[in-house]
Amino acid sequence: MEVAKASGLFDRIIVSSDSDEVGGIASRARGVQYHRGKAHGDMDTMYDVVEDVLSRYETLEDHYEYVCLMYACAPFTTVERLVEGYSKVTQGYDSAIPVYAGPHCERAMFIRDGALYPRDPLDFVDNSNYWADSLYPAGGWWWASHTSLMMYKRMFGSHNWGVVVGRDEIQEIDIEEDWADAERRYGA
Repeated sequence: MEVAKASGLFDRIIVSSDSDEVGGIASRARGVQYHRGKAHGDMDTMYDVVEDVLSRYETLEDHYEYVCLMYACAPFTTVERLVEGYSKVTQGYDSAIPVYAGPHCERAMFIRDGALYPRDPLDFVDNSNYWADSLYPAGGWWWASHTSLMMYKRMFGSHNWGVVVGRDEIQEIDIEEDWADAERRYGA
């Protein structure tokens, strides 16, 4: 929440959670708690969460032109990257997300019955220097225009932008090991 406030981009910061403890933290930090009902949970899509909050808070008098979903489990999110993403949706992109360059998906493999197989054997014929970089969602945040959200009923439209970030900016915390890794990286 501190990064969101420091960015100066938000009229309202709404924290969606089914936890009273998280809601209390949001309130003390001058955010608005939105208490999700039992019908919503950890398996909801990003769009489900945003649509649920918008359906409660948006009225004719309180319209949001742009929406940003921020993950509480992404400690390396920066003001600069939020501003960069925001600038892209204000320039006409449906959405903007942080992405990082990773291994070429053409070299992906899988194990079946104890043996390793390429996903596409023909891709192992070509030199990987011919392929465009593969980009992957980095997590942390997701900007979208309200118009795009209503049109596509999802966070990703047809005209999107990827803010390329370094791998040192990526850290989602889902399990205890992730937390330890984030502390180690932060200390470095």
